[in-house]
Amino acid sequence: MRFIGLLLIVVGLLSSCSKKQVVVPENVIPRDSMILMLTDVHIAEATIQIRNLGRSDTTRQEAYARYRYIFNKYKVNDERFRESFEFYRSQPEYFHKMYDEVLARLSEKQAAAQQ
Repeated sequence: MRFIGLLLIVVGLLSSCSKKQVVVPENVIPRDSMILMLTDVHIAEATIQIRNLGRSDTTRQEAYARYRYIFNKYKVNDERFRESFEFYRSQPEYFHKMYDEVLARLSEKQAAAQQ
């Protein structure tokens, strides 16, 4: 009997220490799609920064066109993207893990481009 009580306490402690599962609301872009979108957004941002030669109007138009392309590609509007970004950002550990995947994808793309 004492063993069962001890076992229940250990199981209770372990379950309370485990990371909580993040429940993603239906209106939020799914995790895998968000990772792909964030990868594309970072590529777009890098391209815009590289091409920025002091022509702010041109840069702004190019940025708008690139974001529009990304949102159309994933069938998402900018409001849903912002809301999804804010949701994931409010879950720091989960968001950090997502960004690890984004960075891995960016590294893969960079390596492939250099070959």
